[in-house]
Amino acid sequence: VSGPSTAANPRTTPALQIPKVTMSRQPIYDAQHRIYAYVLSSQSDTSAPYGEEANSHNVQELIYYTFLETGVDRVTGPHRAVFRLTRGLLLMDYALVFSPDRVLLEIADFAPPDHELTEAVEELKAQGYYFVLNLPPHDPDDYHELMSRVHLLNIDLTLWSRPKLQDYISHCRQYPAQLLAT
Repeated sequence: VSGPSTAANPRTTPALQIPKVTMSRQPIYDAQHRIYAYVLSSQSDTSAPYGEEANSHNVQELIYYTFLETGVDRVTGPHRAVFRLTRGLLLMDYALVFSPDRVLLEIADFAPPDHELTEAVEELKAQGYYFVLNLPPHDPDDYHELMSRVHLLNIDLTLWSRPKLQDYISHCRQYPAQLLAT
């Protein structure tokens, strides 16, 4: 067969760059040791900025690969997926790309608990979304408004001495949310 070459000219055609993405999932168990949900995370070979912008970039990439490329059912089966959303992503209604019955929205612990964020959580909660709040390793009173609205309070056990942890847990039990220890 003869005719014009269909090979791309490397000098004029840019190469399509598809990033390599590694996705991981970590199970969250309930009190009966059954899988309740999976915390999803990803890492890619693309360069991302630092701080909240990097977290937003990683979350957007994770959402793309979980929901569009792979499919959430292949990643989590019948269980919910936990996505850590930054303040910016929550305020942009980024959560609306998810079906409320398939996800738990984790509020990143560096998100300032201001009125605007609390209102966004309240609106999404009214639409059926469930929230996890990573508690800070200091006085949780600054997070009172969020703590009273979320479904799960995540306490990092490694950040506390035993006596202070017991006081912290006692304080958290005044809220309607379930406690999650990591």
